[in-house]
Amino acid sequence: MEDEGIHWTSAGPRVILTAVLLIGVAALVAVLVPARAATRVDPLLVLRADSPTLDLLPMSSLSVDSAAAAVVR
Repeated sequence: MEDEGIHWTSAGPRVILTAVLLIGVAALVAVLVPARAATRVDPLLVLRADSPTLDLLPMSSLSVDSAAAAVVR
């Protein structure tokens, strides 16, 4: 009599294809997530580039209130 246990080879190519698909999805996520994070723009940097008054101020002297006041002017 033959053993009735689970044999990995009896599952056929479905197990191999599923494993390859899962590895491919994990690799795609690992590649795309850091690229997406790198494309984020710092809003304060954009403010400084658009406003000539903010370019004259050192970054340490900027606060949220002074940046908002400079943008309103």
